Amino acid sequence: MDSGCPLDICNLLADAAINGYKSFINENPNGDPMEALTLRRI
Repeated sequence: MDSGCPLDICNLLADAAINGYKSFINENPNGDPMEALTLRRI
């Protein structure tokens, strides 16, 4: 599927999302994985 962004930018965004998800799961091993997908204000 073409999202309309340059491939290198799309790859960077995907990598950042995957790394963020993995970090959340590592920090919250008993947490709800869906919580990793919610937006949080800092």
